Amino acid sequence: MIAHIPDPRVDPSQYRDLVHYWCSEKGQKISNINKRSRSKYEDLHCMGTNNLPRRIHEKTTKAKGVQPSRAEIYIDTRTRKDGSIVTKKAAILIDELKKKMVEAESSQNLQSTQDSTNWTNDIYSKVKGSEKRGRVRCLGKLPHQASSSQSSYTNNRIQKLENLLGNLVAMLKVRFEEDPQINQVLEAIDQEVPTNGSTSKDHQTTNNIN
Repeated sequence: MIAHIPDPRVDPSQYRDLVHYWCSEKGQKISNINKRSRSKYEDLHCMGTNNLPRRIHEKTTKAKGVQPSRAEIYIDTRTRKDGSIVTKKAAILIDELKKKMVEAESSQNLQSTQDSTNWTNDIYSKVKGSEKRGRVRCLGKLPHQASSSQSSYTNNRIQKLENLLGNLVAMLKVRFEEDPQINQVLEAIDQEVPTNGSTSKDHQTTNNIN
């Protein structure tokens, strides 16, 4: 295994270390745990090493910019090259998806139910159910919207940092008022983060510096 490096871009010494790790007691233990976990997973795919975002990009490029629906993605990633389905569970689900797609075509609602961004009312959600918080199936990793408490904390944090930066700029203006280069930089910062130049807090800061 060590003598045969599958990819010429791989560094031989790094590959040697990797093979030693695979064959080590620790590596074998982790491998067995992963195999057991994988065996319990029922919703398998047949993409191999190709990740989902790349697969979606390839399908979108082939369709001249039209992104496939989640139903189409699910069917594509569970159907082998010979046309067989990876599992019986996936085959049942694919049958349901295809029925819904046919119904949508006949009722002329395909556009609304196939919209790649309409995750709450597309064909896939009608068959598999609504999404859990922070997760959208058949689309790979996507950024999720922060909760209101997270947004509030972030906004408060930003406000505090802006206040600290504003006070720092005010102090530096007093300390380096005769240096035109530093003042030019401070003015640029001041435009982005307004300082409290005329407030009593800045007057107090100025007095402390002097």
